[in-house]
Amino acid sequence: NSLFSNLLNSNWEVDIPEYEGTKEEVDLKKFYFFRNHYFDYIDFKLPGLIRTPYIDQRIQYYIDKLTPQNPDSLILSLDFILDKLKPNEEAWKFYVSHFLNVYAKNKYIGMDGIYVHLADKYYTKELTPWVDEDNLGKIKKNADELRPILIGKKMPNLTTFKEDGTPVTLYDIKAKYVLVVFWAPDCGHCKKSMPFIVDYYKKVKDKGVVVYSICTKGGDKMKTCWEGIKEKNMEEFINTADEYQRYRKNINIPTTPKVFILDENKKILIKDFTVEEIEKVMDEVIKFNEKEKDKPMDKQ
Repeated sequence: NSLFSNLLNSNWEVDIPEYEGTKEEVDLKKFYFFRNHYFDYIDFKLPGLIRTPYIDQRIQYYIDKLTPQNPDSLILSLDFILDKLKPNEEAWKFYVSHFLNVYAKNKYIGMDGIYVHLADKYYTKELTPWVDEDNLGKIKKNADELRPILIGKKMPNLTTFKEDGTPVTLYDIKAKYVLVVFWAPDCGHCKKSMPFIVDYYKKVKDKGVVVYSICTKGGDKMKTCWEGIKEKNMEEFINTADEYQRYRKNINIPTTPKVFILDENKKILIKDFTVEEIEKVMDEVIKFNEKEKDKPMDKQ
């Protein structure tokens, strides 16, 4: 029951049984067995474990090498590890905080879903009493702002207005794919990115793709939106703005440009990608989406 003996035991290799089948089948079975038994020789209850670098190396290897790098799989692995750490108060406290910070800063597409999951599942007064009220409130606020615009969610409905005051409602736009583009006339990155969206739209405007642009300037500055549209050759888009920025009740846009690709049901297929690669990204998204549609439905 000593820390030393635990460290010695944890160096035992996983004893993988022999399997039958094709090479691919055998390799897959061995991989799953190894992953399922990877922590067998580690006693997660030992308080001293968190004082060593060894457990962190093992945990990171499990997350980085033994887990598919997509949000759903990573969430399962993080929950699995945190569940094992529950009897070890100090270690659990460290890793709950560590994982939240990692995925708060993670810039890979779709990983904000992991942040929302961790915030929703673990950050409560009962589970994280060491976090003060102000920080708990900030974490909850961040999660609440991200939750409606996670990949796979249906985009919140928005109503904005054309230059002549005509209202445009997102859910009323009929198109196979909708690019929702939040931008600002004085945004330096928008100036660099918009030509790529304009060029791409010229190629696909007759193929069921619509660009719904929302200028984020309100009040007296809204007039700069219409000037910016002409400067950036955006006239063929559905161009809108809102003097009172009422769309912010449904969606938080801290920086521009912010681009979402939606399907015909307004489900978010992808966001936060490099706009300069919009053609490549869109081609991949369409290919994947059409493939998913062609899959046979499960029979109940």
